[in-house]
Amino acid sequence: MIENKTGMDTLELTFPPSTRYVRVAVQFAASTGAIFCRDITEPDAIKEFLSVLELVVSEACTNAVKHGSRKDSTKDVIIQIRFDEQAMVIKVKDFNEPFDFASIKDPDLENHPENGYGVFLMRSFMNEVNYTHEDGWNCITMVKKKPAGEERQGQAPLSSL
Repeated sequence: MIENKTGMDTLELTFPPSTRYVRVAVQFAASTGAIFCRDITEPDAIKEFLSVLELVVSEACTNAVKHGSRKDSTKDVIIQIRFDEQAMVIKVKDFNEPFDFASIKDPDLENHPENGYGVFLMRSFMNEVNYTHEDGWNCITMVKKKPAGEERQGQAPLSSL
């Protein structure tokens, strides 16, 4: 756990930029998500929350490994997770040149492209997704609010895709 200045519990995992470690990051996020969901009484809500969390963390970390940290392979990928009673904030960082996150378009779902679903899935399932470039680090920050009993407004249910 790292120092907490926001009132949120914060955990961090650093791993080499290799796809073989993405699963470790996903397990880290799922374990942290289980702690976040400890007071939720609906098993289906917990299952869906953790499934979404695993999916978006896998996509974000895979993108960080494949598209980031290329110029200096000694720079690791970092995943930071902060949470309080209301929301979980996941930040995935890789060391590379900045890119135009806003220009990333949704995939053409009619033609079933082989790649290009990661950011689309993040935007579809998370309450917020933002990109910044901080001191050489590309940072994707995703926010997921604690699940409620009713379907969350503005978000696709996992079963809809």
